[in-house]
Amino acid sequence: MTQDEIYDQVFEKYKTIFPDMKHGSGGLPDAQGEGTSDVDICIFSRDYASLGKYFPPDTEIDSGSPNELRPYTIYKLRGYPREVNVYCTDGDWWRWGYLHRQTELALRERFPVLATEAFAYKKSHRISTVETWAHILGLGENWCEVLLDTEESLSIAEAVSKDRAS
Repeated sequence: MTQDEIYDQVFEKYKTIFPDMKHGSGGLPDAQGEGTSDVDICIFSRDYASLGKYFPPDTEIDSGSPNELRPYTIYKLRGYPREVNVYCTDGDWWRWGYLHRQTELALRERFPVLATEAFAYKKSHRISTVETWAHILGLGENWCEVLLDTEESLSIAEAVSKDRAS
């Protein structure tokens, strides 16, 4: 099953509880083989650390946060053909995965040559799609914020594409 198909299954199951759930992965194809990439889902909730009651009992819960300014809880859902990670937080950044995905999909559609290069880089370096696009576009330290803005990212990709063509 594709990431989109699995996301659709999860959304269908939980849409009455989490109607604003967002899909945050799948901006490039599976780099390590068909069906290998996980499915990332983003949920905003003021009570993000207590959402386990909505998920099956075998759900793994990771309440760690590598950045105290952006606390979150990840609920790892079982029973799907791919790993499903539900990222929950009460910060505005909860939509970042979704916004990055929208940018990645737009980049892939408008710049297939860069997308092919990005896929090869992701495959050889085994890094995330968002980190891959940051490298391909030469975004430097502000890559996370830049990739939140699809139009700005497309503009940068246009310049990179023209530069590589010459």
